[in-house]
Amino acid sequence: MKSLFKIFFKDDGYTFIETFITILILGLLSTIIYINSSTIQSFTSSSVDKLIVKNDLLHLKLLLKEEASRVKQPWFLSQYNYTLEGGILTLNYYNGLKNNTLIITTGVEGIIVESEKKALYSSKNLTGDIDFKDGFILYTQDNIEFKFPLGVIIVQLD
Repeated sequence: MKSLFKIFFKDDGYTFIETFITILILGLLSTIIYINSSTIQSFTSSSVDKLIVKNDLLHLKLLLKEEASRVKQPWFLSQYNYTLEGGILTLNYYNGLKNNTLIITTGVEGIIVESEKKALYSSKNLTGDIDFKDGFILYTQDNIEFKFPLGVIIVQLD
């Protein structure tokens, strides 16, 4: 048995415990690297529909501009501005025909579009529906519409 031990663990100045700890540390490091690489890969391979924007209007602006470039209607948010006051996000935009305003109250789940078959939104003054193949349209009580492409997620902008 002792000779078998010497085959696997040659006497090179390291004891069995030192060798075991080294192998254990290398195993843990490789596991951590593997987990991190798979997490990064799953995040980058997922589309924008998995992204959650919280408390970051600049990020929201960039996200909406990026999404606008993906859809067939290039006018989507081509001219717009927004304000956030008193917990209310107001988007003013021009849809190619007229100026519109969309008001999103905070503290609600927000706008989630994952696919053509899923569009979730509801609040007191807004309803959401899928009305075109690249996304869905929110209607205010005054029938003002706001088109969101697939993949836009806005949650709890407060």
